[in-house]
Amino acid sequence: GIYQLYSGCAICGQLFEAPDGSIDLEAAHILPKANQGPDVLQNGLGLCSRHHWAFDHGWFRITSDYEIRVPEYPELEGYSELSQYDGTYLQLPSQEQMKPHPQYIRQRNQN
Repeated sequence: GIYQLYSGCAICGQLFEAPDGSIDLEAAHILPKANQGPDVLQNGLGLCSRHHWAFDHGWFRITSDYEIRVPEYPELEGYSELSQYDGTYLQLPSQEQMKPHPQYIRQRNQN
């Protein structure tokens, strides 16, 4: 699954591991299930819990060439931490066929 494809968060690249062996890497849907997003690896990203939350709540927009865009909300708590990723690119699996499919990214951005 997604845990074999991503060596860390696709946004920050970090991976935290707990003493009990669990890791802070979550499978995030690009096109949500509520929008008929399928459960396929190409509709997923490996994200740390913080950036999964931020992605689900509109802090990150991804372009079909995998650029990260952060909307301007300088008045909100956490903006300065999140805005550092604006204009950077996702850290993706090396296998081309396992990368997020641009179709799911485009559909997400239309919603």
